[in-house]
Amino acid sequence: MSKAKLNVAMIGSGFIANVHSNAFRQVGHFFDIPYDVGCKVICGRTPSKLEKTASRWGWNEIETDWQKIIARKDIDAVDIAVPNALHSAIAIAAAEAGKIVICEKPLASTLEEAERMTRAVQRTPNAVWFNYRRIPAVVFAKQLIDQGRIGQAFHYRALYLNQSGNDPSKGSTWRYKRNEAGMGAAGDLLSHCLDMALYLNGTITELAAMMHTFAPGRDVDDAALMLAPERLGRARGYAAPSGLDRPRRAGREIGAGERGETRRRAEKAAPGRLRRVGISRRHGVAFASMLVSSST
Repeated sequence: MSKAKLNVAMIGSGFIANVHSNAFRQVGHFFDIPYDVGCKVICGRTPSKLEKTASRWGWNEIETDWQKIIARKDIDAVDIAVPNALHSAIAIAAAEAGKIVICEKPLASTLEEAERMTRAVQRTPNAVWFNYRRIPAVVFAKQLIDQGRIGQAFHYRALYLNQSGNDPSKGSTWRYKRNEAGMGAAGDLLSHCLDMALYLNGTITELAAMMHTFAPGRDVDDAALMLAPERLGRARGYAAPSGLDRPRRAGREIGAGERGETRRRAEKAAPGRLRRVGISRRHGVAFASMLVSSST
């Protein structure tokens, strides 16, 4: 049975655009999706770079003017993978043209921009690339929490360490410029911790937070800390991301409850290593660790 065609346009040609391109190419190999996803056109500023990216991932066309893409009738979905300060204009234009809007995180560089974007997409399908929600171990942990397996949740702790900013000489790319990125580790890493907290525990009602810049001359924060001292949905919690870790990438979440806890530790590792979720019971039962490779 033939599937409806879904033509995607990618705005951006950097690292994240490559990651998303791979996802569009691979998704049909792993999931039974209702569409035949077509990588129709990729847009960026440098034609030579676009040609290489299009050739690598099988994009049919290249374009240097994103507004021309928005105006095209044969484009169904627009994936926004550009510096944060550019998200708002593209997303709003795409929504007004009736496109499906898929945007990288953080959603925008200011609250006002994010609110305008949110209003614009009310009548069109949309998504933000918080992909860690789909990690099998995370899906499994949420199932355990929703089933009441750990009882009342008391505490949630998240940590995201990334080595990308540990070179103080870095600063020439858009990620380290406030007028293009809006923020540093808070937007790049803390946004993931916050999304995971909301996904696993519910609404945040109160918080305290701080950011700090350690590298001299850097225009954005390279470490952040957030504390939810009263209630974070079901649990009190905190999140502490940093872009100054030693050469690795690590993410950890711990949810502690009255009858047990869930733990996930995900580090950049050799191919074949699986992320894991651990379940412990506080009353006389030892901690158990399980490799989780599927959400079912």
